[in-house]
Amino acid sequence: MGNSDVWTFKTELMKNIKPYDGADLRLNGNNVFLMQVTQPVLEFKTAVSSVNDNDPIPTTEFKEDWMNDSYEVLNRMSVRVLKGTLENDVNICFETKGQDGSWWISDDTKTIYVTSDWLDNHKINEYVSEDEYINFTYFSIYKSVDGGEIFKKLAWPEHNRITQILFAQDGKRGYIVAGGPSLWRTEDGGESWQKIIIPKQLSNVGIGDTALERYQNEITTFDAYTIDGEGNLLIVGFIKRWQPKDSNEKKQGSVIYQLKWSDNLSDMNQIEPLAFVDNVKVSDIEVSSNNELYLLTEHYNFSDPNVHPKDKEVGFIHLQDEKEVVRHVFGKKLFLGKLYLGKNDLLYTSGFTWTSGGLQDNDFAFISKDKGNSWQAINDGRASARASYFDKENNTVWLLKINSLYFKVL
Repeated sequence: MGNSDVWTFKTELMKNIKPYDGADLRLNGNNVFLMQVTQPVLEFKTAVSSVNDNDPIPTTEFKEDWMNDSYEVLNRMSVRVLKGTLENDVNICFETKGQDGSWWISDDTKTIYVTSDWLDNHKINEYVSEDEYINFTYFSIYKSVDGGEIFKKLAWPEHNRITQILFAQDGKRGYIVAGGPSLWRTEDGGESWQKIIIPKQLSNVGIGDTALERYQNEITTFDAYTIDGEGNLLIVGFIKRWQPKDSNEKKQGSVIYQLKWSDNLSDMNQIEPLAFVDNVKVSDIEVSSNNELYLLTEHYNFSDPNVHPKDKEVGFIHLQDEKEVVRHVFGKKLFLGKLYLGKNDLLYTSGFTWTSGGLQDNDFAFISKDKGNSWQAINDGRASARASYFDKENNTVWLLKINSLYFKVL
């Protein structure tokens, strides 16, 4: 598997889970949880072999009629949560229809929130305008407080978009981040939600007569977000015409806000941005216990709506006291998913490299032990990672390749 000497095999996982799709992985002791958005299983009819009557051979004909309908196949996609142990593998403990979704799980794995995003694909050819598209998209929230044994559906307006759900570790204080952009807050574990007013420079979306002009003007969603140990939300949006306070110059880049929970904020216009980073799009953010910010970034032609990920220059920025102290470039032809902050300020991010043709090549990771001043690049072999998890308490990486779970201590 490439650099296999640094990995230790632990166990096999998801041996009987079909179809073979990626997942988001969490571990707590021997307990294992995964969240997966997956296609339905498509099966083919078999025919009797002319050579051996007892040896059926597969055909190119689907077993059931609905499998021939691409819209119905999409409609049968599902959002799953799987749970189990390192000794006994995992099984599906929750499943609902959806082509997309998000989840949040507490460190002790007792409290789990799951959101689903289901589009009725049979209706998409019938809608008249972009505004009506939302009428065929349904969003739901589910919650478990017993480690995934029982899930309860929470009240939520079914056509209100959800991009990500995230909470403080108490499982009560949390936010929903959504397209538009829009933002909601709860203090009672999702039983009720309060909408937060977004600043005009972030909500003035879609200025222009054409789709390209609307794309080129302002953001349509937040790009990165995290909740710190005090329950404060750090949230980032890219904007092409940002005008900093006391300046007549308009810039493009990522604006960072901090919503302090103690302020009980309902209108972001009441606060100033925490920081602005010029000419990059922030794809992920981490915050240290002393409020240093670590940013995973991308730079590319921001006017091109069709730019391929392999053409984006991936980088890193460290902010201290809202000022930039490190800006590092990893390079192009990289896709890095999430930035993790572990013990002793260790930083870790992983993903894969792109080939010149735009296909996934090798699994790759970067590690820094000096707050991003220098980085070690690690080639983890052929791009076959199915899921990964970073244990920030022990600086341990877990990686699921095919059905084999490995770990290494950084």
